[in-house]
Amino acid sequence: MSSSVADPLIARLAGALPAESQFSVHHVSAPPANCAALFSAPPNEEPEPTECESHFLSISIDHEEALVQAFAVEVLIYTTATLTTIFVSKADSTGYLPLTRLPKSTTSPIKAVTSAFLEHLIETKRRKDARLVLSLFARAQDQYLFPGSIENSNKHVLDDRGLIKWWCKIFDSILAKYPSAQSNSPSSPSSPSNTSPLARGYLVVPGCDSREIQAYFPRPYNKSRWLATDPLRLLGKSLTLPERCLIPRFPDDPKARFALDLDDELPENGPQPMNSPEKNPHPGKWKSVRSLEQFWELMAFRQECAAGRLVGFLWGVFESGELRERPDEAQLENVEGALRENMVVDGADTAGALPTPQPLQLNTQYTDTSRLPPTQDIPSIPLLSPQTSQQLQAPDSPTPLPATLEIPALDDKVTPEPPTSPQRQPDPTPAERGSIRLSPPAYTRVIDSLMELDYADLALAKESAVKFEAKVIEEANKEDAQTNGGFGVRLTGTKKIEAEEKVEVKGVESGKESNGAESNGVASDGVPMLGAGLVRKKRSATEVDQGEQESVNVLSVGLVRKKPKIRKSG
Repeated sequence: MSSSVADPLIARLAGALPAESQFSVHHVSAPPANCAALFSAPPNEEPEPTECESHFLSISIDHEEALVQAFAVEVLIYTTATLTTIFVSKADSTGYLPLTRLPKSTTSPIKAVTSAFLEHLIETKRRKDARLVLSLFARAQDQYLFPGSIENSNKHVLDDRGLIKWWCKIFDSILAKYPSAQSNSPSSPSSPSNTSPLARGYLVVPGCDSREIQAYFPRPYNKSRWLATDPLRLLGKSLTLPERCLIPRFPDDPKARFALDLDDELPENGPQPMNSPEKNPHPGKWKSVRSLEQFWELMAFRQECAAGRLVGFLWGVFESGELRERPDEAQLENVEGALRENMVVDGADTAGALPTPQPLQLNTQYTDTSRLPPTQDIPSIPLLSPQTSQQLQAPDSPTPLPATLEIPALDDKVTPEPPTSPQRQPDPTPAERGSIRLSPPAYTRVIDSLMELDYADLALAKESAVKFEAKVIEEANKEDAQTNGGFGVRLTGTKKIEAEEKVEVKGVESGKESNGAESNGVASDGVPMLGAGLVRKKRSATEVDQGEQESVNVLSVGLVRKKPKIRKSG
């Protein structure tokens, strides 16, 4: 196991972790591979070529000359011609992080590692001619990556609300490093340059209105940085695409399962009586859902979001200078309103449509569909009858356009032209690949092997760490992958603790919570506790009385007048 920090990711992680803290980093990745399309194809169009790249990052600690895995996160990166999607698939902890006995009130290592890893991926995957979106859904569960870890009494599982707030803080720390989208004003002297990306966060919690969703945003609430809605229509190639073409189909995603169920309503997918007089006026559109707002309203009644459970869907959208001219929230709301009213026009409305980008050149070395639902679950069949297709065919249009709903006119500069000649993203450099790079099938076997391990107690966790490392090296040796003499990198944190973080709080024993459990400034799952500067000691009754006496204003003698006495005559 090497100890070099030449890797930019390792250097970033070391700068985010507390000074003098010792950790081991294991990073496994798979190169981009052809996969099923992330979005359903619009009517009369082919599915968009899509690639998927996989990353798995594990953080381990040393305990009695043995490694113990403490935290891990898996990220899938989907790339198309106009969009890069970084999807946080799974994140889990084992509950053994308190064994490090870090100084009190230090920043949570789990939070620091997660933020640094996502920042690294955003910087390395961002393209000038495409948007980048960071996406995940926060759903509380006992264990995701480490089987048996819930049996560890030191593991603290956040509830639904706590988990959504925790991820919002992670997103907020990343978004804060970029100018917000609202600051993009040409007349403003402080407007960011065209080379710096804009960033904005979005959150949807089915079953909660916008005011309730704002309670999950970090304080103080930054209106220019966070919106209680979704950016799905903004990310689409056209403002008037059917709703089914705007919902991404991530693996094990509640909204993707709901979208697949709604696909059964498409007339093209169901049995049609012969000589039926009914004609579908909305090709490629669901019958029961006419807008994204209605989609989220119905999501609240799904099993994953009902019975008192909450699921938070988060997005962080990053735009480059060439792609900033986009409709604002008022214009998008007008579009949604027109869609809800089911206003149909004859022919195709090209106000919000974009020319179809050229096909993305894909990597033909690997073809992996294991990271998405099977292809047959996402049917890509023609959604237009021959008669409707002829009606929509424009004489001079290179691509047939679908019939759309009548929407308010938008400015010409609102919808930008996509890149005319999209180029495939180059293969990851050695610094981006991590410690070991495997083929997609070998990577899948490594991730699946985690389900055969056990982290119920410390002894089993140590054995599981050894088995996991051996499995990665075994798969690497089969493919003659470069292991650099081992697997994993040892690093030492370099972030210094601020002076105010070192102040001890009276009434709390150092390194212990009031109930006697070891805290080390973080909860067992790594969530930071209140620092000394945020804890106030309650004033005694004597201090309160003295403070009130000092704050009372007394009139001077010259300002006091006695009421004259009035004598009554005999």
